[in-house]
Amino acid sequence: MTTPPAAPIPVWGKLPSAPHEHFTAAKGDLASAFNHSLSGLLVQGSTEMFTVNIENTVVVSLLVALDVALPDKSCIGLVVERDQQDSSSMIAVTSPSGSSLRPDGVLRDQAGGRLLAKWEDKAQGLLDDAVNDLHKKTAIWTPLYYGNIKYLPCFAAAGAKLQFYAILAEGGLTTRPHPMSPTYDLTKPIDRARAVMATVKFYQLLKAQRACYPQYVLPAAQELSAKHPIAGFTRSVYFRTDELTLRKRVVPWERFAAWCGVSLSDMQRLYRSTVGQQGLVHAVRGPSDEEDNTYSVDLAPVGLCSGDALPRNEMEARDMIHGLLHGLAALHKAGFVHRDLRWDNVACCAREPRRWFLIDLECSAAADAEVLTGFQLMGWETGVTLVNGRYTRESDIYQLGRLVEKACERLELSDAAKEFMSALLTRPTQQRSSAARLLSNKWISCVGAACRAAGAQPGER
Repeated sequence: MTTPPAAPIPVWGKLPSAPHEHFTAAKGDLASAFNHSLSGLLVQGSTEMFTVNIENTVVVSLLVALDVALPDKSCIGLVVERDQQDSSSMIAVTSPSGSSLRPDGVLRDQAGGRLLAKWEDKAQGLLDDAVNDLHKKTAIWTPLYYGNIKYLPCFAAAGAKLQFYAILAEGGLTTRPHPMSPTYDLTKPIDRARAVMATVKFYQLLKAQRACYPQYVLPAAQELSAKHPIAGFTRSVYFRTDELTLRKRVVPWERFAAWCGVSLSDMQRLYRSTVGQQGLVHAVRGPSDEEDNTYSVDLAPVGLCSGDALPRNEMEARDMIHGLLHGLAALHKAGFVHRDLRWDNVACCAREPRRWFLIDLECSAAADAEVLTGFQLMGWETGVTLVNGRYTRESDIYQLGRLVEKACERLELSDAAKEFMSALLTRPTQQRSSAARLLSNKWISCVGAACRAAGAQPGER
């Protein structure tokens, strides 16, 4: 970070007096961006707002300009996110003292939402506090967020002081941020010029780091929201980085509950009844209905979703079905059915051997309950899934069979595997096997009470 870039830096305007040998006169958008980073007005003050303006002028706006200057196939597609701390967010993540645990700023790539870098801002004179926040807000480390990278680039700023750091992985936790540069005093022209050179190196580091991420990672420190087009409620999730949990909220809860026919007490009883079971996600805090009609729950473990969770061979297909059957068996024993069995609601642990589990339990309801008029979830097969207008345990098994059939359609399967999957696809009105009974099938080979084949073991993070 402290060695100069290999090529001279183009500047449209007055070159810095020192170290002038690393800059060259030029014109164009990038040269103008460098000029702004080197000589744009820095208004100083005692609050954090002034720090934000200074780091944006010198560092963040330059990182974006460097990225935009590259051809589409070569650039990162940098996306800047700042913690606005306003009413646009549905999810507050705070420490016991009430301070925000969201990063002050992050850089992602546009394609995959990968968290490539982060930073913290503090008021003048509080650089150590900014560094402490970097550590506190990045307390856990997981390949689910960061793939195979060994450290996360970041910086801390306070007033006109700025320093680049790396947060290193250490098992499932992180080390205190390690300095990658000296502390720059951006009021001094030579320090500011060196900070600009370090920003170029920082961008090059981000490009190299991005290549170490897999195609799919979870969007760490990002809030994802979706509003139901008919019922009008909004569901949001936030992947925490201070601990390895997912915070989920539904607003307004009353609309969601009326839409799908569940209650808060149902959800509390469901999570309480399955706390010691494998194969399905667990509540770490909640669920609760807050004063503003907001349903809130913190969930663990967090797992891979989408394409990275697909089984790669018959052995993994068997392990996947094995784990999901454990989840269904636990739900069914507690008197509930999942009702929303589709690929988006399946996750798997990142580490080998992979283990699968069920997520998104909020549409679960009492087994054999009559479905509300007009309520039908994606993936239900009209005229088949329901039994006389009721969603039964056998309905869950049938929907699991449809999910599994799609997930395994590209695999070469043995006759035993095909026979078992065919058994799952027995119509609910004709299904005579329970999830617990299916676990005893010879192809599944469950060992019973000592089995640890499923994901989401009790206490797992």
